[in-house]
Amino acid sequence: MSRAASLAAWFAGAALLGMAGIGEARAQAAMADDPSAWLESAYRASRTLSYEGVFVYRDGGHSETSRIARRVDAAGVHERVEVIDGPEREFVRSNDEMRCYDAQARSVRVERGVADRPILGTLPVDPGALITSYRVVKGPIERVAGLECQALALQPKDGLRYGHRLCVETTSRMILKGATVDAQGRPVEAFAFTQVAIGVPVPLERVRSRFAEQARGWKIDEVATPANGDSGWVLQRLPEGYQKLAEFRRRLRPATEVSQIVVSDGLAAVSVFIEAARPDRASSAPIGASRRGATNVFVRRLEDHQITVVGDAPAECVETIANGVAQRPRQ
Repeated sequence: MSRAASLAAWFAGAALLGMAGIGEARAQAAMADDPSAWLESAYRASRTLSYEGVFVYRDGGHSETSRIARRVDAAGVHERVEVIDGPEREFVRSNDEMRCYDAQARSVRVERGVADRPILGTLPVDPGALITSYRVVKGPIERVAGLECQALALQPKDGLRYGHRLCVETTSRMILKGATVDAQGRPVEAFAFTQVAIGVPVPLERVRSRFAEQARGWKIDEVATPANGDSGWVLQRLPEGYQKLAEFRRRLRPATEVSQIVVSDGLAAVSVFIEAARPDRASSAPIGASRRGATNVFVRRLEDHQITVVGDAPAECVETIANGVAQRPRQ
């Protein structure tokens, strides 16, 4: 639509609405132009919409295609993601329980306490806090999976977090495409729908596991729900904008208790794991930095403990957090 046509349509609408309607129309237009408002509505859409589709995920040099179905109803949230290339894998969420089926390994990983965490979640927390660490910039209208979407860029204000690019469908406000980019603007992780149906009725059978029956004889790996509480450790060099979200103890392996502290800037998430050092694990947990896609890892020893920090944040951020881990002084 040309600028002249847009102005004509606006004035025609205003004449019908009257003065009160003019104010409301202006407010809605201002909201449509506000990049932060697009983030807010995308966050709500990611938690309230039902949809089905196919998307491609890329992590470094690796890519895989998955089919997703999500149903939101009075009983809660149900999701199923089936990886349709490579080894057969399936992720099924029913409210706060996630089951990960691996047909090749004949195993099922069960994790509880995942409420309000969509399987395909680009905005993990309410985006209101992001403004302190990122600049949100509107880009052009694009097309993804045959639908128009508004491009948004989240530009970090320092080098301690990645940038992000999103494309938000203009009607539903669902995120159709997303990418995590490094300081040079190169994608390190990305996903995009190739086809999607938004707001459609999703039958229950579409969100149920196709492995449920045959998996009865598979190995079950139950991930214990972590117990919140004082881990006995502190983070002395937390980068600006990052805050502690949770602190607890959990059991990752038999007879191995691990303290975990989770921090975030509202988008990037970093987990700190502290456990007693074991000589027999020296070769499997090399000291120093490593990376896969957008995930950086830094491992260090502190006296008789091993510190492992894992996060979707730049290496400098992860290493800074790791080097600031210290035992809480005894009172």
